[in-house]
Amino acid sequence: MLRSPRRRWPLVLASLFVWGCRGDSALPLTPSEPATSGPRSNTANVAPTALFTVSPRWPRPGDTVTVDASYSLDRDGSVVHYEWDLGNGATQVAGTQAKTVYASAGSYPLSVTVVDDSGSRSTRTLSLVVSPAGAPATAVDSAQSLVVAANTSLLAAATTVVTVTARTALGLPVPNVPVWLSGRGREWRVTQPSALTTTLGVTTGAIGSPLTQSAQIVAIADYTLLRPVNVSIEATTLSLARSSLRLTDPVVSAPGDSTLLEVTARDAEGNPLVGATVSVAVTGGTSTVRNEGATDANGRRVVVIEPTTCGGALLTVTASVSGTPLPSTASVTAA
Repeated sequence: MLRSPRRRWPLVLASLFVWGCRGDSALPLTPSEPATSGPRSNTANVAPTALFTVSPRWPRPGDTVTVDASYSLDRDGSVVHYEWDLGNGATQVAGTQAKTVYASAGSYPLSVTVVDDSGSRSTRTLSLVVSPAGAPATAVDSAQSLVVAANTSLLAAATTVVTVTARTALGLPVPNVPVWLSGRGREWRVTQPSALTTTLGVTTGAIGSPLTQSAQIVAIADYTLLRPVNVSIEATTLSLARSSLRLTDPVVSAPGDSTLLEVTARDAEGNPLVGATVSVAVTGGTSTVRNEGATDANGRRVVVIEPTTCGGALLTVTASVSGTPLPSTASVTAA
């Protein structure tokens, strides 16, 4: 089930260790708490989108049918509840999946209602045909159908056009069927196809996410799950306002002791910039700087600063990320 976290821009900081100039042993610095979002604003809640797949899509009497609504979407929160009405008298009030058996041929109004974390509801219904004939020749076949993303490496908050081609088991186009886009991952922003498939079995939509992640784009054609497309969503350019630096200890009291400078690089969405080059400059005195280099998976780099002389010198520390200076500075007193 897709769950969109309420925390929009997590700040993940690892534990740090400080070597003071007072001869102290290495002591852990308590990690910073992740930034949490405040109360939801007064803007109107966006209702969720109920989506589900059916397998087998064209069942025969006596077949066990599995329905799956885990690809349902909620743009500004998360789907927290599912209510199933399977059309044959069977109901279920929890769970992303449900199963039932249709004993006789006929058309059954199969539906799911999804509820988001603000209480908004959305229902989708399919008239499921159960027939001894099974799937018609024009049924969508997941192995033959195509899902193509224009770009599989996205920047956060960007979208990519997704083209879906619905085909039969013989590779023939399937016209006039609905297609929906969703994904495995977090917090998708989707522009659903605005029309049924064309005579060539084709329709397009767009999808993206503001969160950095390795994920999969999913297409559902006529309630049939098609093969997913792997995508990588990366951070955008450096945001000076959301990036930071801090010292673990502003006073170094003996030659040979050191302090740590933590530099965290983020984009405008709060995503970590991974692999950005951090360089550090110290003015106002002499010092040795070690461990400059690339940021880690949390957008973080810890640099060691060791003043080479003590005596009351006030050192000013600045940092650059991939050549861009951060506006904030830090001060070290070499006592």
